[in-house]
Amino acid sequence: DAGVIGRDIVTDLAVLKIPAENLPSATIADATKIKVGDWVMTMGNALALKGGPTVTLGIVSGLGRSIQTARGQFYDLIQTDAAVNIGNSGGPIVNEKGQLVAIAVSGMAKDITEGLNFGIKSSAAANFLKSNKISPSTGYMSFSTSGDKLVKLLEESTVYTFCE
Repeated sequence: DAGVIGRDIVTDLAVLKIPAENLPSATIADATKIKVGDWVMTMGNALALKGGPTVTLGIVSGLGRSIQTARGQFYDLIQTDAAVNIGNSGGPIVNEKGQLVAIAVSGMAKDITEGLNFGIKSSAAANFLKSNKISPSTGYMSFSTSGDKLVKLLEESTVYTFCE
């Protein structure tokens, strides 16, 4: 069970408090250094399938995107071709250093588009945390991934959350 510390209905972000300590977390990337063409990896639980989390790989395809959703207008999103499916929302989009680049928010209808997915930029996530009196970690991860370390970090710091 989790308690809600803060939430933003438009971006669909929330800060949850759970009864746990010393949990691993990803650091937040400097949003000014995110570039089109940067490699990214997403983690989520696509379709809430049994067997655990899913990982997809892609690039940052665009910056400064804006989309209209049922919750409102999302501004200054990153666009990625890394798959974002139902069950990935709220999951991390990280760079090769394991730093949070964005939070997965939406994938466009697959019958209309191919690889058109969006994430809430890391700077918006950092501002949201600060507005809820939480200091985001912006430290630098010193490894360049072979894949295993990054997947392990994502698995340890990403939790599938079911809301009632």
